[in-house]
Formats: sequence, structure tokens, C-alpha cells
Amino acid sequence: MKQLTRNLLLGLGLITLISCGVESEDNSETTTPGPAPTPQQETVPDFSTRLNNNFLVSGLKCNGGETTESNGTIFTCQRNQWLIKLDDINVCRDDGACTEADVIPFVAQLDQQDIIAAPEYTFFEIKPVSPVTNQQAARADDVWVRFDLNSDTAEVVPR
Repeated sequence: MKQLTRNLLLGLGLITLISCGVESEDNSETTTPGPAPTPQQETVPDFSTRLNNNFLVSGLKCNGGETTESNGTIFTCQRNQWLIKLDDINVCRDDGACTEADVIPFVAQLDQQDIIAAPEYTFFEIKPVSPVTNQQAARADDVWVRFDLNSDTAEVVPR
């Protein structure tokens, strides 16, 4: 009987602890993380693809805290976002020599698409997070980031 009573009290105590919540009076600001990346997004490596002599697309995955500038405003790249460069300024000759003007990247998300070229590839759309020009938005819409599931490599391909 004593054992039954003790087990009953322990059970009721546990139920009470589980059902009780703790309310916090902390009114400090909190940041809400963005959508959790899919496993493929977490494994997509940095990429750089020259589509032609006048257009290079590259992406550098952010660890959090990287910055870029747009019209005098600084934007911070959060973990699992990307710094994307759409370089249609520099030109490369057929012998491989290229001009070297600095191209400022923008912050973007890679949004996985439902398109899968089984069994090798999955595709991502570049979605700017920081401001971009109309031309940059159009150029980003013209390409996919294609992730090779077999070799864990990524490259940019035309849509």
C-alpha cells in the first residue's frame, strides 16, 4: 500500500510539473529565425559559374555577420543566407584574361524548387533579401543554382 501511495504521489507530482508553465516577464526583443533550411540547402557549397564572357554568378554561404552595402545602407547576412554576385560588369576574353572591377554582392536566400532531375540534381531559385536593381532581379530570375546530389557541387545554369 505504501508503494502504491508513493507511486501515485510521484505520478501526480510529475503531471503537475508538466502541466505548469512558467511565464516570463522578460520583454526584451528577440529575433525570429528565418525558415529552417532543408538538408540540401545546408550542404550546398559556395559556387561560381561563368555563363558567358559577360556574366558570372557566384554565391558565398554566410555564417552570420557578413555585411554588404546598398545605396549607403549596410545589410547583414544571416546564417544560411548567401552573398550573391551577379557580375555582368567584368568581361573575359577567350584567352581567359578578365577585367577586375569590384562587384558588390547582395544578400539572398536560395529557395529550393520542386524541380528535381532524378536522381542527380535539385534546383534553387535566388531570392534577394537586400535591395537589388530591376536589372539584378531580372538576371537572378534568369538562372537556377543546380546542386549535384552525387558530387555535392553546385553550379549556376540558365532557366
